[in-house]
Amino acid sequence: MPRFEPNGAGASPLWLDHTAYTAQLLASGHPPWLDAMACATWLKKGHGLLQPDVVRFPTMDLIAAWAEAHPELGAALGEKSRDTYPLKRLLADGPLRAHIAEVLQALRGGLPNAPIALALAMPSAMLTSAAALAGRALDTPDEDMVDTAAMYVADALRELSALAPDCIDIVLLEATGADVAGELDLCQPIFNVAEHQRWQVALRADAAGSLACEAVDIVIAEAPGSGTRGVLISQEGWTADNPSSGGDFWFACVPAGSDPEQVLARVAGLKKAPTA
Repeated sequence: MPRFEPNGAGASPLWLDHTAYTAQLLASGHPPWLDAMACATWLKKGHGLLQPDVVRFPTMDLIAAWAEAHPELGAALGEKSRDTYPLKRLLADGPLRAHIAEVLQALRGGLPNAPIALALAMPSAMLTSAAALAGRALDTPDEDMVDTAAMYVADALRELSALAPDCIDIVLLEATGADVAGELDLCQPIFNVAEHQRWQVALRADAAGSLACEAVDIVIAEAPGSGTRGVLISQEGWTADNPSSGGDFWFACVPAGSDPEQVLARVAGLKKAPTA
């Protein structure tokens, strides 16, 4: 199982969120989310073009595209009134799980040595998104709802590990908002699955103020704290000077519509630029 281990020597390790950029560049703005082999091929092409050290798997984008293409699923999400039901039904959808697993398997087949990071929103954000797919508004889920959501996510991860064995190496939780630390305390079911599967856990956050969590192996932020630290370069900061905050690797978000030659130059520059 590939693992991400910055060695502190030579080129600076680089993670990229290039979904928006390569969607436009390689798929005319319409990624083939619903065709497993074509989707994996597109993701592999993006990885081959930019050569990051980790493959970020855009799970939430794929789920959104699947739900949009299957209106009957959206209708099913609203069958029960519980605020947590839409997410439960969404993540338990058999055809969706099988499709994600098929894309992961094809991606692993083409990139056997690259760590694959399954990018997920935090449970609270997933609750809100699933509610929207069901035609509901859910502004601020409470702690009990988030705790329940984390169990649904953990169940889906267990199923994915069985459907696509050895195809996930890292669970990447991508967080926004001020109370990330508080929500991490509710993510133990997810951490338990990751530990059992021997996956690394990464957290990408707006800020790293007090994100110390024993279960999180890698923290990615504009000012990362202790542990394995990724220095986040947002889309807004893509053309700016590199941050001075010390870290072990770069995590950069490539804006859609960027000039391809400039992107390649920027990527090459980041690989040469020290993070510490």
